[in-house]
Parts: sequence; structure tokens; C-alpha cells
Amino acid sequence: MPAGLRCAIGCYTRFVGYFENGPYMDSELNVLIVNPLLGTRGLIDLAGKLHASVEVAEIGDVHGSMPCVLSAGVTARLQRDPRVWDWVISVRDGAGVAAQMVSRGQAKHAVLMDPLVGLPELPGVPEALIADLYLPSEPPSERFVEALTAMTDTYVPDAYFEMVSEARFGADPGWRRWQGLYAEVYRSLLPMDPVLEHTPEWWAEEWVDAWRTNPDAVRPWFTQVHRGLGEAVSSAVGLPITVQPWNELAWLTDPSVVADALNQEFERPRPDHVEG
Repeated sequence: MPAGLRCAIGCYTRFVGYFENGPYMDSELNVLIVNPLLGTRGLIDLAGKLHASVEVAEIGDVHGSMPCVLSAGVTARLQRDPRVWDWVISVRDGAGVAAQMVSRGQAKHAVLMDPLVGLPELPGVPEALIADLYLPSEPPSERFVEALTAMTDTYVPDAYFEMVSEARFGADPGWRRWQGLYAEVYRSLLPMDPVLEHTPEWWAEEWVDAWRTNPDAVRPWFTQVHRGLGEAVSSAVGLPITVQPWNELAWLTDPSVVADALNQEFERPRPDHVEG
């Protein structure tokens, strides 16, 4: 696996995909992966298995904890980059970043993996969103309550990250690993900017309109655990979705499976690639 190289503008870490006989150097595809909560952390293995020249957007220096604020920060930096990407891949919270890149003409195609945020109140979607929430079998323990009271501007205990990761990913086998990555990123941003913490930027998470406008270019993928929510969104918008068989955190725990599906998606014929 090649070491990540900082690009000149300091917003990305770059990888050349490896497969079978060595680096995939002849690819004409330029791919950007976006995860506003983790930045480059946890995405090295996936990036290295794609048949493309891949860069992973870094989280930047926005000192906020809300995903929409982090997405807005990543979007602001990307808007200053004149390049056009063949593909942009979002991991959960980056759906709005990726879809809006297609709308701006900054990316030709996008895959949105588990785009669970930025959902409009379409018929059946709020109910499906509630049903999709993971409810722990036991109420928050005394330790979690103590963790919340122990939080300060510069200190966040491990129990807080355990609570957040379990609420997000439930019984997914990768949730402990995600917890460690998220804790590392979150603590690197302390202390949080009090203005950003109370100023949501919901626009940064919107992706459904971009999908509705250009369904051949914007492709939402839902994993099995979120199938019900995906089907509700699909029914409300009137467009098909893709449901993948793997776990929600497979991009972290089993990146080869996710990379294989993405590589197949890259090769799939599209209207703008059909020869006359």
C-alpha cells in the first residue's frame, strides 16, 4: 500500500489503487472519497483497492461536531478546487457534499453510501426514518450519564463516543473500530467553536434533489439494515435505489467487497458514454 501523499493544496490525501499485479497506474478515472466526520481515517484500505487514482478529502480545521457543519466546511474547500472528478464517493454523512458536486459540474458521477441524512419530509419518509433508528435494548447506563456531565470544552470521555457509535451503528461488528476513529477526529477539533455548535447548515446535507434531477449520475446505495428507509425514499421520489448485502460499516471492516462493487459501478455503461 503506498503511503498517502499530501497534495499541494492540503485538502486531500492521495492513493493509487492496488489490485492483483500491482498499482493501477493506467487508469483514467479520478475518484474522490468524502467522509466529513472522519476525513481520511479508516478509508485508506478502501481507497487502495479501487481501480482508479483516488484522493480522500480531509476533514479540515472546522471546529464543529455537527455533521452538517463539517459537510459545509468540506464543501467550501472543494468549491475552491477547479478540478472535475470522474466519481465522488460519499460515506454516509458526505451525501450532500457528493451530490452537490455533481449538480455544480464538479463531478461527473456520485455513489452515496447509506445517505441517511438530508432527507426531505416526503410521504412515508418520516415514519420510515423513525423505524430505522436503532434503539438500545437497555437505557443509557449511569456511566453514560456521568460521561455527559464530565464533558468540558477540552475533554470528552470514552463513554461518550461509545454511546454515539452504538446509537449510530447498533450491533454492526465494526462499531468499536469506528468509535476509535471518531474519537480521534473529534478530540483533534477541541475546543469546539461555540458559534458553529449553534448554527446548523442543513443545506450541506441535501442530496435528494440532485438524485431526482440526474438519477443516472447520482446513485444512492443503502445497506440491508437501512433497506426499509431506502425503499420509502425510493417510493416517495419515484426512482429505484440499490440495496447492498453487506454490513453498514463494511467499507471499514471488509473494504474488498465494497471496492469490488464500486469498481463494477465505474465500468457500467452510462448514457454519456454511449458511442453514436
